[in-house]
Amino acid sequence: MSTSTLIRLAAWVFLCVVSFSGTGQEGEHKDPHIVRHPGELKEDANFVSPPTLGFPIYACGTAITVSNYILGAKIEVFIDGSPAPNPSFIAQANPLLGQTHDTGFSFTEGKVIYVTQTYNGATSAHSNSVTVTSHTADYPKGLPKPRLFKHPLYECGHAVLVEDVVPNSQVTIHAEDPDGAGGFKPEVDVGGFQASTSWGLNWSGVNPQFTLGARVIATAKICTDPSPRSDPEITVTGPTPMPPGSTEKPVIDGQTLINIWGENGPPNDPPAHGAIVTLRDVSATIRGQSAIPGGVSHTLGIGSPAAAGEQFTVTQTLCTESTPGTPTAVEDCSALPAPIIKPPLPGDTKIIVTYQTPGDQIPGAEILVFASGQEIGHASGSSINLSRALNDGENVIVVQKLGKCTGNLVYQINVECALGSAPGACSSDWPAFRQNGLRTARQVQASPLGDPYAVKTLQVKASVTAPDGGVFVASPVIYDGRVFIGSNHGHLYAFDANFAEGATPLWQYPPIDEPALDSSYAAGSACHNPSSEGIAASVAIAQSERGPLVILAGPDRGRPSDPGGRFGSGLGSGRVFALSPATGDLVWKTREEVARMSGTTSGSFSEFHEQIGYSSPLVLGHRIYVGVADHCDNPIQNGRVKAINIDTGAIDGGFNYQSTSDRGGGVWTYVSGGLANALVTTTGNVKNGTSSEPVVNHGLSMVRIDPTTGTVNGKIQPVPWINDGDPDWSAGATLMAASCGDIAASTMKDGFSYGGNLGAALTFRWQYPSVSYPFPINDPLHHGDIRYHRAGAGWNDTYVTMAGGQQIFDQSDPVLTYQGYRRLHGINVCSGAVRWMAMLDAYTNPVSSTHDWALGPPTVTDGIVYVGTNRGFLLAIADPSVWPSQGAQCTLPTLATADCVAAGYQLVPNPTVLKSLDLGGVILRGEPALANGMVYVANSSGRLFRIAPEK
Repeated sequence: MSTSTLIRLAAWVFLCVVSFSGTGQEGEHKDPHIVRHPGELKEDANFVSPPTLGFPIYACGTAITVSNYILGAKIEVFIDGSPAPNPSFIAQANPLLGQTHDTGFSFTEGKVIYVTQTYNGATSAHSNSVTVTSHTADYPKGLPKPRLFKHPLYECGHAVLVEDVVPNSQVTIHAEDPDGAGGFKPEVDVGGFQASTSWGLNWSGVNPQFTLGARVIATAKICTDPSPRSDPEITVTGPTPMPPGSTEKPVIDGQTLINIWGENGPPNDPPAHGAIVTLRDVSATIRGQSAIPGGVSHTLGIGSPAAAGEQFTVTQTLCTESTPGTPTAVEDCSALPAPIIKPPLPGDTKIIVTYQTPGDQIPGAEILVFASGQEIGHASGSSINLSRALNDGENVIVVQKLGKCTGNLVYQINVECALGSAPGACSSDWPAFRQNGLRTARQVQASPLGDPYAVKTLQVKASVTAPDGGVFVASPVIYDGRVFIGSNHGHLYAFDANFAEGATPLWQYPPIDEPALDSSYAAGSACHNPSSEGIAASVAIAQSERGPLVILAGPDRGRPSDPGGRFGSGLGSGRVFALSPATGDLVWKTREEVARMSGTTSGSFSEFHEQIGYSSPLVLGHRIYVGVADHCDNPIQNGRVKAINIDTGAIDGGFNYQSTSDRGGGVWTYVSGGLANALVTTTGNVKNGTSSEPVVNHGLSMVRIDPTTGTVNGKIQPVPWINDGDPDWSAGATLMAASCGDIAASTMKDGFSYGGNLGAALTFRWQYPSVSYPFPINDPLHHGDIRYHRAGAGWNDTYVTMAGGQQIFDQSDPVLTYQGYRRLHGINVCSGAVRWMAMLDAYTNPVSSTHDWALGPPTVTDGIVYVGTNRGFLLAIADPSVWPSQGAQCTLPTLATADCVAAGYQLVPNPTVLKSLDLGGVILRGEPALANGMVYVANSSGRLFRIAPEK
């Protein structure tokens, strides 16, 4: 195989390495899911999984990108059901990133493309089909500016990668050599490629190699539309002496793709930018060689398979070649590790292979998936498409295979709904606020709402209003064909999930002959929040010994069945009700006050002014948990969490959580639970209700609580009591079973986001933006009553949140302080680094008040994020791994991209808004509930919308 062929087949792979502890799969702390091969697994010789066809595919292009195939498979390409002019290719590049193929056909809008793979005589089913579209639909203002990766470029560099390029655009690398007089010679084209949907394939070798002091620029063009010119890079002198390279371990007998790193190996020493990497055996024979962009690890194809006992060394070459690096010995089949996978959920149609440490998956190894003893997946790469959906409770076994070698270790796991114990958490319903007990706000079942092409056709199907004339502060919950939503005038309504325009409710609670659920505080006080009015919290669905229940929490002056028709003091104490989903009939109600209301005197320290407010019930096991805060801090009350028996409605006296030994720490939001045997909640301010710090102070914290006793097991408390300017932590916690372990993430009202390790105790992991944890007592930053208090969403390892970001440090200008209200940040929950930042100014109204906001709580399915805005838009935003972004944005948005990195900030993608649906200019405060292929969202004028794709 020639060097030039190796250059184009070598796939450059960005490994999302979270940790590299080196404990090993069979070490002292091995993963309990990694076990010895059971021996009875039978491969199906007539089955292979379909590969994955990258999207979008744009008109005027000719190339496609295919991934998740088997090395050596024949990939056949079909356009409108017929073979493409260049009908097939042999898969030889890393299946993780994929391989590009020129079809020989200039794509036109409306053409439908799919691929199959054939391996050892077995042909797969069709891949996903992709319809060719116009780039102008996603880039109406023109192509984004390309960006050269990675700074700096070196003299004698032989390759360069280009970011922020539109798939199917033709990218050209231009170089201007210095003229010796302070200027530059005429521009010369030195490289180019047709852009791929896979980031790591968007690179080119350059010829001639870069000279010292050359100015390098990239441009792109699709159809007749050119991009702006990239910011230039001036080449500099490379490292001296040139460091050698290394291979990722293990290298296994039969391996034909090898990951290449810098001298010190993974995870922090990638190869040099633009170097030629050369892999040799002990006889100095070149086994593989490629020019590479560098900056991250590179997967190198080798000419003949590795053989056990061989030793390989790696050199890097810019102007000169390095000495060989430390040899790596090729190991035999017994060293082939088990693949690590993301825990599967019921209904999953693919297995996701993760990369917790380098070497977890051998590049190019086949991945075989067995469920209940049946082979249902056989491919390679990071996403193994299955022949059927996974069933709840069945056993899944995943093994790697390399040539004739099948691994001795397998990954074995049972399929289960790991999103809490509430019914419907892994169904296509939306049975609770944020969908499930972990509060990830994620719909895990596939539907058109996760298909970018279908999302672009979203439209309003129908809308309804509250018959009592109220507005919807609570968000909708969907279960078993019904939508449940409460109004601020104190009634819960059930509508048919397919309601027609203007439909009337199926039932309401309280019924028409009973008083509404309200509070004297809301009616008689000049100081109250929307939380004080009627039903402010979304309901939750529960399963009890009496069948399914709708759990409703809100204020109640009394029911006819209460003694004297009065509950507590008759002023609207907090109460929890269980209702029949079918009829709305009362099953039980708490007899004790969950939140006590004994008076309405402003500032009274002798009265209770407690409320449930926004705290949507958590259903976990045989208990229901709700938080207790106060009415408008007037005065501040002691925050509490109450546990209630799911079958009887009795308050559990054995569970006791209070935030302080005095006052403060209100639980303004929901309680999260169902991961790591923990409850997690966030708490409010303390200082304005106390003259000195309480002895026990869990205020302004993210707190881990024992679900049986209420005992605190660790907390994250960034703001000292002395600096408490009322930055209530009211966003609630999102619990995520991430690739790096169990994580709790949330954003505090002052704009700072946090991640915590959810182990036996909750411990601090990261802060964004990172400045100090905890903040110092003499902190110049003001931690006050600003409104970064929207709940976040969790998808894979990404926490999606409305956060202050880097501009939160500039508190001299309120406009800058509040700019984060108009953005969503996608944060890696393992590292705390920003993955992307959605700039949503075009869809939001400016914010100039601490008590204003621009975005509602986001929700997510298959990487499509849904969020409402204060201009009345429902937005569908695509994670950059799902759909190409709009280009790069500095994490400090006031800086130009050219100045960003040098100033110490990140350049991150600005995701594409796939759909902006104008719902009449009225604020969308609540969450968009994603259920059964439809979006349900309410606006602040009391209208609930049902939205679905056109077809």
